Amino acid sequence: MILGNSVEFLCALRVYRIGRRSITFIIVSKG
Repeated sequence: MILGNSVEFLCALRVYRIGRRSITFIIVSKG
């Protein structure tokens, strides 16, 4: 249970970081 939750959390964190990076890249490109 705990290990599964940790894996899901890490995956979500990675997706969140990638999403922020892509959004920042788009803003910089438009700017």
